[in-house]
Amino acid sequence: GAYLGRSYYVVPKGTTLHELLNGVAVNPEETAYESLSVRRESVAERQKKALDDSLRRLETTYLGASSSTVEESAIRAREAELISQFVREARQVEPNGRLVVAHESKLVDIRLQDGDVITIPEVSDAILISGEVVVPQAVVYRPVMSAMDYIDGAGGVSQRGDDDHILVVRQNGAVRDADDVTLDDGFQDTAFNLDLTGLDVA
Repeated sequence: GAYLGRSYYVVPKGTTLHELLNGVAVNPEETAYESLSVRRESVAERQKKALDDSLRRLETTYLGASSSTVEESAIRAREAELISQFVREARQVEPNGRLVVAHESKLVDIRLQDGDVITIPEVSDAILISGEVVVPQAVVYRPVMSAMDYIDGAGGVSQRGDDDHILVVRQNGAVRDADDVTLDDGFQDTAFNLDLTGLDVA
């Protein structure tokens, strides 16, 4: 990330994040400290287990459903094929173990663990608009624009989009509903994503 000097540190057991950061040289004009994040192996393992549990529940719910007619049976068989394909691909995903350590522009002083990877991002004015928009794209931050302004600039909501569920994803991994965030408050020095979720299809 945006740091000066060495990238690997050996620290005593019990060292906290703040204690380590006090010894890391950075250029304050180029560093988005409030967007710092930590990747941790134990978190990645728990994320992987949670993903596997969710996929098993999905298989149990849909693959075990019964059919009352031949037509329904054919539809169920096609659904089962698609779900099985999705589950196979989803099981190949490796969680990144990201731990969100920022809260209200302050860093929580956690104890570090062996193998922790700390990312200190650079200041950025880029915004990525992704999800169910017509033309996903990256644009430059403008203080006068709202979340919907950015989405309209990306061609608007797609047919599957749900503009009642717009998410703002910060560099540090924190996710907020766009209705709860003022984009011109604290975002000037932080890149973030606007993600428009899709409609739930029964």
